[in-house]
Amino acid sequence: MISYDSWVYNSSNEVDWLVTIDDTSNAGQFTFNVGIGDTSLLGDIIGFGFDTGVDYGVSVLDNITNYSAYAFNDCSSSCNWNGTGASDLDYSFSVGSNGAGSDFVTSFSFGLDDFGVALSEDTFSLVAIRAQSVGGGRSVKDYSSSGNVSSVPELSASAAPISLALLSAIFLLGIERRRRPA
Repeated sequence: MISYDSWVYNSSNEVDWLVTIDDTSNAGQFTFNVGIGDTSLLGDIIGFGFDTGVDYGVSVLDNITNYSAYAFNDCSSSCNWNGTGASDLDYSFSVGSNGAGSDFVTSFSFGLDDFGVALSEDTFSLVAIRAQSVGGGRSVKDYSSSGNVSSVPELSASAAPISLALLSAIFLLGIERRRRPA
């Protein structure tokens, strides 16, 4: 799993963005989870983008599996990254409906085909979020190029026999306790 927790903010409104990408939730896909951690400062997410070495063709939308209730569409003004270090993203799309009085997106998830590519910190070199209605109605264009890789610990080969022995002992003790009269 890759998590992005070091952000470059283009305003004084620093939203606690939480973005993770994993390759285990859905077979054959990279699963993105985008949201807000500390909810003391919220924002309506209207655009998301990323840089990658994976070729998703002309429109990334052709390869997205949407796991959210919000629509994903081709970019319009939702994906204006001008004035940031993320102005020339490989892929970007709009999230939900743009404008006041419509949905207020604070989290969403989607999957992208992995095309057999292994997930590493180089797979997605930058992620960016565009949001409105942040801290008194401002808009933000924040990005991170600091993906941290973490993995779920696996049972090592040397620990497997010990684990099997412990489970066997517990099972045998249970059988022995049932044999004894009360």
